Amino acid sequence: MIPQVQGLISAMFGVGMAVSLPLGAYVSQTLGWQATYHTVYPFILIEDLMVYLYIRESRIRNPQPIDWVGLFLLSVSLASGLIAVTDAPTYGWTDPLVISLLILFVLGFGVFILYETTVNYPLVPINLLGNRNVMAANIGVALAGFALFLMAQALTYLLESPQPLGYDLSILNAGIMMIPMAVVQMIVAPIAGRVITSLGAKKLAVIGSSIAIIGLLMLTYTAFYGLSYVIGSMSVLSAGISMVNVAVINILVFSVGRRNMGLATGLNSVFRNIGGAWGPAVAGSLMSMYQASVLISLRPLLWITLPAKFSYQLMFIITTVLYVMAIIVIVTLTREVFVKGEIRALEA
Repeated sequence: MIPQVQGLISAMFGVGMAVSLPLGAYVSQTLGWQATYHTVYPFILIEDLMVYLYIRESRIRNPQPIDWVGLFLLSVSLASGLIAVTDAPTYGWTDPLVISLLILFVLGFGVFILYETTVNYPLVPINLLGNRNVMAANIGVALAGFALFLMAQALTYLLESPQPLGYDLSILNAGIMMIPMAVVQMIVAPIAGRVITSLGAKKLAVIGSSIAIIGLLMLTYTAFYGLSYVIGSMSVLSAGISMVNVAVINILVFSVGRRNMGLATGLNSVFRNIGGAWGPAVAGSLMSMYQASVLISLRPLLWITLPAKFSYQLMFIITTVLYVMAIIVIVTLTREVFVKGEIRALEA
């Protein structure tokens, strides 16, 4: 039952995307992009009300104080890395400020890891990462978040940039073109939740990663062949990411004890957010590094610079390599949690 519920939860992300992408695009096009930040308030209030009315508290409690020092160290480290990657195309990778930020990112993350091993209630429970399944699940979800948000930014630029470096769509039409990705996730995720017990979570993760690689390779070579190629490739990629998401969350859930469930899922969210934060930063950096000029007006003569075709191809290739690495990690680290259709819990 739990695997099927996890599949339904993943499908709900697709429902949210199917509604929010065209709705957000319409608001941005008609009222300005600033308005999109304000129109989410009613949805937040509805969500809070539904949680208050329908979500029951867990009977298992594991109260602990917030690790404010760990939170500060992690925030400083990640923020430094994101700022460095974002500003490097503008100032250059050899700029002293960029180099300093990258050094701060590496050192800060190292200090954070060392500090987390010395406190009783760490923000990120390092001991859980000693569980091979937990480590593999977190790497997998970080890559899924990275790919999803990188592709969202790349696809937005690709669809809205003028020809020949894009498809010259309006904001609203670009949002509508992303709906098939969400629909695929709505269909694939529940199916993945149903077949995972018989197929195996490890095998499903490998299959999902392989399908994601196929979608990325399709994008690499056909992104400028036409809109149908772009939508088809992104739909294949979305199917692969959906399978990976369902597989890794089930690997995680059945690899830790109930008392550590909150810590493990919280850690998983941290890795998902890290991947999601780095995706757009890397996409923006690559699109700023590799640009081309496009003539958009003869009277007056007007040229603009836009991301070059090579920047998109490089993003897709980098993400492909990361998914190949994900397959290696899953195959070498993960122990199967479903054996002959039965759940084999591997508690940490």
